[in-house]
Amino acid sequence: MIWQPLRILGQSLLDLWENLLVLVTANLAWGIALIPVLGLSLVLGGLLGTVLALVLLVIIVAPVTLGLYSLTAEVDRREKLELGDFRRGVRQNYRRAWLLGSINVIFFVLLLFNWAFYSSGSVANTPLSYLFFLWIYVGFLWFSMQLFLWPLAARMDKVRLLPLLRNGVLAALKYPLISFGLGLVMAIFFLLSFYLAFLPVILFGMSFYALIGNKALTVVLQRERERAARQEQQGGNASPYQVDLPELPSKEAEAVFPGGTLPPGVKRRGSLKDEG
Repeated sequence: MIWQPLRILGQSLLDLWENLLVLVTANLAWGIALIPVLGLSLVLGGLLGTVLALVLLVIIVAPVTLGLYSLTAEVDRREKLELGDFRRGVRQNYRRAWLLGSINVIFFVLLLFNWAFYSSGSVANTPLSYLFFLWIYVGFLWFSMQLFLWPLAARMDKVRLLPLLRNGVLAALKYPLISFGLGLVMAIFFLLSFYLAFLPVILFGMSFYALIGNKALTVVLQRERERAARQEQQGGNASPYQVDLPELPSKEAEAVFPGGTLPPGVKRRGSLKDEG
């Protein structure tokens, strides 16, 4: 189990290399989508520039981000990825991307407000000051949930906010080695990219993160299915803390692989089932 995050990283690197042209192209499209966001924040500045930048972040960047997750969700089912999957993912999932992007922006603003409030002098040396550490944990948990929230949103037929958040929390807490370990690795990657003008992030970073998220979610769902099967064999009831088991959206799967058969030239890839 302890080696599973390393296997996910290794397999994601291999998939990145095998689909380098497609994933770099899609990642550059994501970087281009960031340009108006950064432009507004730099040109206008202040509160107005920040608010408008966050709005554009939701409207423009979030759909492209979810498009990357839709693209990389196909990596275990196709021998080679295609840019058409990326374009289709952006076009079909923009509404759920707006929902998830809005929730992330709202939470980020709320997190900054609480960090500022509970670390201010007005609550210093009072019991309320200890809530600052609680919000640090909440922020870390939310960051770890991102590993699962975006691939879950890309795979679910219908995205409803509460089930999505529930599954994200359960996946992060039930599999801490995967969520916290991979989250820490990617946090270090983004931090080190700062010293390279974020070029690694713009070239391949978000595609790599999307690959990792989809691989991690696949591992979690495999384990959840195994647990559900064992409980069913033992005659027990399903656990109330079981992560739901979404498949790839049925319409897309039917359009790509009608009748469940693969077209010529497309091969199924192996899974990342835990061998340990």
